[in-house]
Amino acid sequence: MSFRLKTILGIAIIEFIVMAMLIVMNQFNFGGTASAQVFNRAENTARLFSTMVSDAVISTDLATLDSMVASTLTNDELIYLRVLGPGDTLMAKGGAEAALAQPFVEDPDFDAALGDHRIDVRHAIQIAGQDFGSVELGVSTAGVEADLARAVRWNIAGAIIGMGLVAVFGVLLGSILTGQLSALRDGA
Repeated sequence: MSFRLKTILGIAIIEFIVMAMLIVMNQFNFGGTASAQVFNRAENTARLFSTMVSDAVISTDLATLDSMVASTLTNDELIYLRVLGPGDTLMAKGGAEAALAQPFVEDPDFDAALGDHRIDVRHAIQIAGQDFGSVELGVSTAGVEADLARAVRWNIAGAIIGMGLVAVFGVLLGSILTGQLSALRDGA
């Protein structure tokens, strides 16, 4: 194997390792941040909605609950919303019927939500420490999943372009070095 080829392969291997490490670190950082944000947004939405409907739940004002559920579901990220009163009696619901028909299983984190592509959260409706029911809702993970997939594609494209540039410069550097070594050998 010639010195030129060894130089080019060495540079290519180093570049591949560095790019792979950068892609993994970038995806890990971005994925963790984005997934944590959407999970926190789901929990905050459930907490805020439970506060918003507490008076209507206590007074069993079903018309107000239906109105609040309908207006809250205008948020595109929300898949479904369910308001349960004392004893888990259904007081109001809205959203995707398929999601509402499934038994509610709260997701402990974002990774658990990837199976059905929605974050399912529950928050108690409490006043002065006393429970009056709960709010259950589902938030879509599709936006974050699409962002993560797009980031992977951009990272890979950047790595390919970077490796291509390094290959070109590696060939030039290898040619210059081997040319100078050849001139030194010929002169000796």
